[in-house]
Amino acid sequence: DGTLYGTFYSGRRGWAALDARTGAIRYELEGHVKGAALWADRRLYALCEDGWMLLLEPGSDRFEMRGRFRWAEAGARDAWAHPVIHQGRLYLRYHERLTAFDIRQP
Repeated sequence: DGTLYGTFYSGRRGWAALDARTGAIRYELEGHVKGAALWADRRLYALCEDGWMLLLEPGSDRFEMRGRFRWAEAGARDAWAHPVIHQGRLYLRYHERLTAFDIRQP
C-alpha cells in the first residue's frame, strides 16, 4: 500500500510507518529501541536491540501491539541477527542461543 516500516536509527526511539513516495512519517510507536524486523502475515515481527520481541500490526493510523516479551538481556553495542520464519516457526538467535517459537494459527 505504499508504506515502509522500520525503526529510527539514532536520536529517536521507536518504530515508524513511512510514506514510500515522500518519506513522510505516517505514524510511529515510541518507546522501543531500534532493531531488526521481519514482515509476515501482515504483521511486523520486531526484535529490538534491548532484547524485546514485538509483534506489531500496522493499521491505517497506528501500530497495534499484538504481543511482546523479553527474549534476551542485551549487552552494550551488541550485534543482533534478524528474526526468521520458516514452516510456521519464528527463529530468534543471539550469540550461542537459538530459540524457535511455533507461531502457526490453531
